[in-house]
Amino acid sequence: MTPRKDGSCLIALDHGEAQRYVRTRPEIPAVEADNGYGTDFFRNDSVCLQGYLDGYDTRLGFDSGILYLANEIIGKDYPTVVPINSDGSFQCKFVLSHPVCQGLIINNARIPFYAEPGDTITLYIDWEDLMARSRARDHNYPLVHTAYMGKNAGLSYLDMMLSGHFNYSYDKLAQAQKTLTPAQFQEHLTPVVTQWQEQADSLSCLYAPSQKAVSLIHNQVNLQAGYTYLEFQLARNYYAQKDTTNQVLKVQPDVSYYKFLKEMPLNEQSALANANVGSFINRFEFMDPLAPAYNIQIKLQSDEDFKALSEDEKKLHLQLKMSEVKDSIVNSLCGASSSLFWQIARVRNLRYVLSEVLKRPQDAEIFVSQLEKTVSHPYLRATVREMQKTLYPVTKQTSYRLPEGKATDIFRRIIAPYAGKVLFVDFWATTCAPCRQGIQATAKLREQYRNHPGFQFVYITSEAESPEKAYAEYVEKHLKGEACFRLTDTEYKYMRELFQFNGIPHYVVVEKDGSISTEQVGTHNLADFLKKRFGDSH
Repeated sequence: MTPRKDGSCLIALDHGEAQRYVRTRPEIPAVEADNGYGTDFFRNDSVCLQGYLDGYDTRLGFDSGILYLANEIIGKDYPTVVPINSDGSFQCKFVLSHPVCQGLIINNARIPFYAEPGDTITLYIDWEDLMARSRARDHNYPLVHTAYMGKNAGLSYLDMMLSGHFNYSYDKLAQAQKTLTPAQFQEHLTPVVTQWQEQADSLSCLYAPSQKAVSLIHNQVNLQAGYTYLEFQLARNYYAQKDTTNQVLKVQPDVSYYKFLKEMPLNEQSALANANVGSFINRFEFMDPLAPAYNIQIKLQSDEDFKALSEDEKKLHLQLKMSEVKDSIVNSLCGASSSLFWQIARVRNLRYVLSEVLKRPQDAEIFVSQLEKTVSHPYLRATVREMQKTLYPVTKQTSYRLPEGKATDIFRRIIAPYAGKVLFVDFWATTCAPCRQGIQATAKLREQYRNHPGFQFVYITSEAESPEKAYAEYVEKHLKGEACFRLTDTEYKYMRELFQFNGIPHYVVVEKDGSISTEQVGTHNLADFLKKRFGDSH
């Protein structure tokens, strides 16, 4: 990509002959005609993202962007750092298993784009666009000069448009949660969703040649509506605990509140391409109607046959029973059995069950065999067996070595002073409430194991997520004397990429030899881990 004095750029796609591009774009960019997603919706292939940030200067104080990539089917993150060269150009590669609407984050601004496995996406980004959005304090403020190139450029323009449409503001939802009953909120939201659907119909007429575009538009409305309904009820329970006198919060929804589920595209694999699909699936798999499944254990405590089982057998029996109850509840609410989205929810939960609950391979096989009665999609069935194979290998790996590279060099520099010790590394931020809760919950443990010859707590945050004043005050009050590190924004992005986490807090255990433990240790089980390794104290 070569910037020219007249404001145009010479851009070569896929190493072909460079062509001249100018800073203009049609008001409604055309999309290529297509017949929708065929049978190859799921396929693994790499994607090349490249582009140019016009107006970039190293003195702006940042030299990277990041893609918060995630596989929504297995619930795993794989953030990818996007280095920005001194001339404003950037390039990175990542792997997709299906089409997605994604976003490149640069200096806290999200630049949306659409990608399919095997794509090359080229972005032109104007720094003045990002500054205008920052001044407006609106993350949906239009990026009027941002341009896309590539075979799916039209769908990227559509994704940019959709990211500012069909939103229900957080403040508005928070107000409704505290003042409206579920039935009242349902009555309030119905005309809002109807208006969204009318807007979607109008947009679909403009993009009619592309069935992919039409799917993205209508799925956006349905996913946003479903998420809003589920989020309303989920957060009300939290508010009810905080305000026990609010009578509105005590009113629970009846079954009719969830009738929207029957109108959701729960069997549409194309919905997995939408940007907010992960948020909906998360709320779907933990929605309130599933609460009875989590109370099964209480009922089983009085069952004589259950009491006679070994501890491992009890865990298996409980997981099987919980799954059976969940399947029944969801099938009843959705009016269909084993929808694609519920199959995905079950696959996402499988990682937890196999890694945290069922310790015996024979129990895992029984559970997986039972799960396959619900999971019928070929790609998901293959994913289930691959997950089982990974979590129950013939030879169990207790730790692994970090790959050589820039990220590992940064991390090794941080932990070098504590060589020969087991480290509990906490990636956190002052702006993250769960992070602060975890730190404060382990205060007694830190006191108990302070100056231990074989163990050390290490706390890592970033300049961007922990502002200097707030960081200094928090460390002085809660982490004084601890091994604390405040990295540059780019260094912290490399930590995210190295240890594959989008959200925080995130915890890593480093063994004495510098390898990374595969054991899942967090603040919830840290005391047991330390006692097992080192006894009650030093």
